[in-house]
Amino acid sequence: EAVFNYVMQHADEIDIYSIRFDWLAQNQTLFVKHAPQIMKRIHYTMALDAPENGTTTGRIKMVFACGNEDAGLYLAQNYDLSRAWEKTTKGRTLLMDVCEAGNLKSARYLIEQRDANLNAETGYSELQFTLFGKTRPTEGKLSPIFFAAKSGNSELIRYLYSKGANINARSNFNTTPLMHAVSAGHLEAVQTLIKLRANVNAQMTPNIDATDLRELGAYDDIATAYRRAKSSGNTAMLTLLEKAGARP
Repeated sequence: EAVFNYVMQHADEIDIYSIRFDWLAQNQTLFVKHAPQIMKRIHYTMALDAPENGTTTGRIKMVFACGNEDAGLYLAQNYDLSRAWEKTTKGRTLLMDVCEAGNLKSARYLIEQRDANLNAETGYSELQFTLFGKTRPTEGKLSPIFFAAKSGNSELIRYLYSKGANINARSNFNTTPLMHAVSAGHLEAVQTLIKLRANVNAQMTPNIDATDLRELGAYDDIATAYRRAKSSGNTAMLTLLEKAGARP
């Protein structure tokens, strides 16, 4: 902090906007001091390139995931980003991205003070056949609990559950938060979900065309939480799932 302040005071010209926002957020004092200047102009794009005299939604998202939860909380408290966030991300809510970042403090504030929708879901497109060929479906119906599971933050998962989140929610591919936590390799989060009675034997929709799963993997490798753990070679995860009653 002392070095940063010295440079700011003695350099002829400092481009405060080119400094990575999440790096600045590591120091709460510096962040609170300079964030208002940076936040005066928000470019609503998920790009991370340094903008001219401002920041981007993408750079703001990095702040929520920087490890200093208070920096994200500061932004949530002082800037109403929710409406513009959905337009920028084409359907994801601010709460979803805050949960994916694992920021419990910001998630709690958005839910309790900003009435963020705990049950909001991402959109999706179904498999369609047109004159121009087949269009691939996209996985949607993902609510904040899915994103929390991806983050691996067990405390956040428990908090969402206490507020009414469905631990056994299903996406339009019939995936579950447990499957997403397994794929992300978060052993503690998987333990938490199991303790909250997640269905360890839930299975994805069986009639999804394998060609539609190129971004996810072969169906046999991802159809259940157990198969996801097996395909990744995570023996600790497999053992945990087996003890919970998961079938091969």
